[in-house]
Amino acid sequence: MHSTFTASVGGSPRVGTVLIFLGLVALTSHASMASDWPMHRGGPQLRGVAPGPALVAPRIMWTRKVGTVVTGSVAISQGTVYVGTNDGKVVALKAASGKPRWEFITEGGIEATPCVVDDTVYVGSSDGFLYALRARSGDLIWKVKTGDKILGGANWAQNPEGDGKLILFGSYDGSLYCIDAETGSQQWRFLTDNYINGTPAVTKRGNVVFGGCDASIYVLALSDGSVVREIATEAYIAASVAVSGKLGFIGNYNNEVLALDLETGTVQWKYQESTFPFFSSAGLTDTWVIIGSRDRQLHCLDRKTGQLEWAFPARGKIDSSPVLAGEIAVFGADDGRLYGVDIANGEKAWSYEIGAPITASPAIADDLLIVGAEDGVIYAFKVR
Repeated sequence: MHSTFTASVGGSPRVGTVLIFLGLVALTSHASMASDWPMHRGGPQLRGVAPGPALVAPRIMWTRKVGTVVTGSVAISQGTVYVGTNDGKVVALKAASGKPRWEFITEGGIEATPCVVDDTVYVGSSDGFLYALRARSGDLIWKVKTGDKILGGANWAQNPEGDGKLILFGSYDGSLYCIDAETGSQQWRFLTDNYINGTPAVTKRGNVVFGGCDASIYVLALSDGSVVREIATEAYIAASVAVSGKLGFIGNYNNEVLALDLETGTVQWKYQESTFPFFSSAGLTDTWVIIGSRDRQLHCLDRKTGQLEWAFPARGKIDSSPVLAGEIAVFGADDGRLYGVDIANGEKAWSYEIGAPITASPAIADDLLIVGAEDGVIYAFKVR
């Protein structure tokens, strides 16, 4: 049994407890199961890809008012939907019906996507704490205090020593934290020069990749938080880096999308045709990079060259990160619509008018598409 406690995060601002890295990190994600979407962007590499064929036009299954505003994405695990609200609640709902299972109250608004690992829900709050809650009951296991609010979702990785798991997350105190999943004890802490908004990615080579408001992309060793690479992007980064192999893809506040070689630190290509910043995280296929912009368009770029293939116009800014399901890209927009766009040609396959802005990214699992909106309602659609 876990005991309930509060762990104060201290130690070195760069590297705390040193772990010995004995091999490549095991990244077996629950997202490989069609019935789960347990974290931000679906899995540790943050590619935003859902298993299964393309989505047909969604049919509304249920709705549930959970709070005043929902701007963060949901996680789906073992038949339960987990989401945070801007009035400080973590809410668990039955995926099949939307009926409440439990709720947990924090002292600040929640924008972070919950991360569900081994029957525990890890979620950050703007009160500066990362909470570990029992997935079945919502009971507090432990909470870890940082120096400022936590707006990005957590990620996880197998401990390089082979025992247990690690939880990784950023804070507005400028630090990227690595903590023990079971106890909440700090393994290491890396300090940047500004806020961290997004979710850190974990690569198959055993590195952690993230950006922040100091305009740099960092590649850290999972084993001890040491710097493998630092890549300057010259603009604030609000989104999460999507990784595939040795490459990372990110948009920034300088209206650019960058493809980065995480091994050499070089920029492979740079796309800039918009005069508006990118707050959306990219969805990756083997061929395309698909990302929303505040210019009200969803951009599809050639993954090798960065050349624009198509741009789909919405009627409001797109901070929602697209989820790719077969040949359909699914995302929300500030115009209050949920869109499905054909990846092959950039044409609208379907849309659904919710009527409230959608900043959150969709989650797709077990034939359901689930998304929250700024009216505080969770919307669940049947999609196959």
